[in-house]
Amino acid sequence: MAEHFSFTKHLRTIVKPVLAAKGFTTKNTKFTRPRDTYAELIYVQRSMWNHLSPPYKFYLNLQLISDSIPIHSGGGRFDRPTNLAFPAHYQTFFSNELTNEERNRLMKSFTFEEKSEIEDYNSSRRWEYSTEDELISQLHLLRNTLEMCADKIFDALGRSYDSDPNNFGNNCWNIVNSQYFSLLPPESRWTID
Repeated sequence: MAEHFSFTKHLRTIVKPVLAAKGFTTKNTKFTRPRDTYAELIYVQRSMWNHLSPPYKFYLNLQLISDSIPIHSGGGRFDRPTNLAFPAHYQTFFSNELTNEERNRLMKSFTFEEKSEIEDYNSSRRWEYSTEDELISQLHLLRNTLEMCADKIFDALGRSYDSDPNNFGNNCWNIVNSQYFSLLPPESRWTID
């Protein structure tokens, strides 16, 4: 995977000092902090779909890892905080009552303007950049976001794991997203059944 605009160098310059002060060690784009029975992992993952031309995307993953936690089940992806209002017509899409077929029909029923509003909202939640200045700006936002809520997320994940290790993976997405929602203004949030 190509390094666009010295991604790793800027990540280490901008984000690493804040996480090092919190006890995290660094390897490539992964930051790890050991605990008694697990480790806390912050993985800033460049998209495997990044090509030679922009925009380039990356993802912020926060999770607990250990031999007893199945891979990819100990946390979740943390989107870029947005101030853009959540499209009201999109709310139905998040109902747990809908089948995939019903979701597809619903998306096809939206007007071009409604689809554009949904795409704008979803785009506002992506960590992406096209220039080195945009990368640096995104990494400063990432640093500030982690500074505000990484410890809260890991404390909540740790409490969930310690209270019920066998069902731990079932609550991770909700734990991570509840912290994400706490950063958003009310008009930018959606509700979940």
